[in-house]
Amino acid sequence: MTNYPKSNQLKKTVKTHKICSECGKKRLMKFFSSKQARKCGDCKARGWRLKKQSSKGKVNQREDSKLRAIIVERDKSTCQWCNKKLEGRNCHMSHVYSKGAHPELRHDPMNVKILCYHCHMQRWHKDPLVAKDWFKSKFPDRYEYLARKIAT
Repeated sequence: MTNYPKSNQLKKTVKTHKICSECGKKRLMKFFSSKQARKCGDCKARGWRLKKQSSKGKVNQREDSKLRAIIVERDKSTCQWCNKKLEGRNCHMSHVYSKGAHPELRHDPMNVKILCYHCHMQRWHKDPLVAKDWFKSKFPDRYEYLARKIAT
């Protein structure tokens, strides 16, 4: 019969406390050769969060939320196609010219309209030719403005 060592007989690993290069506090750390390894867990996490907050995606998200508030106020939370009063998830912010094809128009209020879910998916995206004609007839000044912006 094999005798297994008891928990108090197992080899204890030595825990080393080192000084963090970022905050200067004495913390329990494993040291490796990289500079990032000389930081405690809190400083590593803080650095990661700061990088993530300043990324392009976060900036676009903040700008999109500001734009959304402006557009909802301008359109009075009403679907521009069917004139239905909108709130919550049914209120879709839709771009006339896509964000990918025309990134310079991404945050332009003239390029954005409010649509309900049904009009956005079933009318705007399913039949773009009809949607273009509808937009041109309902908002001729915005259509001309966007055409000039794209041409330049």
